[in-house]
Amino acid sequence: ERLHGHEALIADQSERRAPVTGRGEARAGRVSSPQLLSAGDVQLDRMVYGYLPYWEMGYEVPHWNLLGVLAWFALELDEEGQVVDWNGWGGAATEALVSEAHANQTPVVVTVTLFDDEKIEALLKSATRRSQTIQTCLDAMAVHAADGVNIDFEFVPASVREEFVTFMAELKVAVVALQ
Repeated sequence: ERLHGHEALIADQSERRAPVTGRGEARAGRVSSPQLLSAGDVQLDRMVYGYLPYWEMGYEVPHWNLLGVLAWFALELDEEGQVVDWNGWGGAATEALVSEAHANQTPVVVTVTLFDDEKIEALLKSATRRSQTIQTCLDAMAVHAADGVNIDFEFVPASVREEFVTFMAELKVAVVALQ
């Protein structure tokens, strides 16, 4: 069977070094070399993070065993930390996709986006807005029992770099508390 150029990602099956399943340590983000990630019956020697944009929801994943994480893309946020476009997250097709991923031991994360420098700055400067964004992320995860969240803010202004680090640290604490 052709693996679409992914042969280099598959480890020699004779190398069975305490594989980590997609639901175990990899889920909590504590994967370290030289462990191999197990994705079904294939061993991956690197984390493979596959983004699936909402406009490609008809795509069928041909090899779940070659994915370490499926990142569903994306919910759009505003500067208040509220969802302005769910883009199908919460729908039946997305529920089926997440169920299929989980049935194949592939963790799913929901990606949230904000692509406006001024709005990113406004969100990050306010502890209240950061807190609201974290709650929005947790609520979005709960919709389909997602395993995590991916933040895609483009581009974070240098003026709020420290606030972005604070936000990510606060988000990590909140997400880990759910696990």
